[in-house]
Amino acid sequence: MSREKENGEERKLMQRCRNLSERVAQHNRRMKAEEQALKSETSMVFVELKERIGKAKEACKTSHSEGSEEEMAELMAVKKVLQGQGPGGDLRVLNVSTRDTPILVRNMLGNHAAGVLNRHDQRLQLKEEYFKFRRRTGIVFTIVPTILSFGLRRAQQLQLVGEPFSLSPPLYVSLQVYAVWLVYFYCSMALRENILVMNGSDIRSWWIQHHYVMLAFMLVLITLPIESEAFKIFARKFTDFNVLQGFIMMFQNRYQARRLYRQIALGRNSAMDVVSSDASPGKGHLLLLYPALFVIQGLQLYVAWTALSFSFEDMVNGIGWLDEIPASADLRGARGVFVCGSLFMVLAVGNFTSTVATIVSKARKSKKRLKASRKVKSP
Repeated sequence: MSREKENGEERKLMQRCRNLSERVAQHNRRMKAEEQALKSETSMVFVELKERIGKAKEACKTSHSEGSEEEMAELMAVKKVLQGQGPGGDLRVLNVSTRDTPILVRNMLGNHAAGVLNRHDQRLQLKEEYFKFRRRTGIVFTIVPTILSFGLRRAQQLQLVGEPFSLSPPLYVSLQVYAVWLVYFYCSMALRENILVMNGSDIRSWWIQHHYVMLAFMLVLITLPIESEAFKIFARKFTDFNVLQGFIMMFQNRYQARRLYRQIALGRNSAMDVVSSDASPGKGHLLLLYPALFVIQGLQLYVAWTALSFSFEDMVNGIGWLDEIPASADLRGARGVFVCGSLFMVLAVGNFTSTVATIVSKARKSKKRLKASRKVKSP
């Protein structure tokens, strides 16, 4: 009797699971159908808005009437709603005609990777996870280079006076282990930021390209022999640069998160907007962060230039390109340092150019807001 009762309960549980599975399947079919309908309607709205904005711009150029300017202002307000200032978040992620999967996401996750999240709360959670990752790694980005820089300077001084136990070999090995961690860091940052862009975040393309260049730089640095004198000279300067970069990065992470919340509350930014780790600050911190950014970019340029200058002769030397060279020669290390210096030069120029472009862009936006506020105040 008890056996039959147990079998009956098992059949009920099986039927319950089947019903639950069927409900989930129906829910997925409804979601897919509704998603397709929303994408189709969103694409049509974007096309219509683009046409109307084009006509309004032509009307403003020809007539310069108050009605044309008011129509243009209304269309810009509509555009802001579509770009994330409405309750549904950024609707550009549903616009199939403008959405493109970034190359890193395609190569690592495939052409049909589900990088776009349709629910607005999920996209916000994605952004919060990105900020948490930056805050956590910012601590490592500061503490580890500080320890390495102090240890390498101490080891150099002990070697100059002939003292034992300089710990130089394990320190340089630790530097390469740190470089391996930086490969993970920049790969993760690039992947996260690409997915954020797919979900409506506004991130300058240079900062994602910056991660790609840093990945190439770190991979070259890892392969350099630690006994190379050229590698040792470059490693000490690189760790010194990273110490300053880490402190600035931590300060920026704290400031930019607060400023972004303020900008979103004022309606000047979308809820999915993300300030890149090297982006320029706002006017309130002009006297502190702008000089710090330009100083670190100047230091980066100096490190790159010194690496290129002391390894240039070895790079253009014809020895060792097609034949084996003695193990005592430092050609491999010097040529690797030259490649690192070249990549560092690209980073320095790109960072400076993007920072200046950000400053100019912010100045233009402030000028437009000031002009718009004056029009509202004028009778």
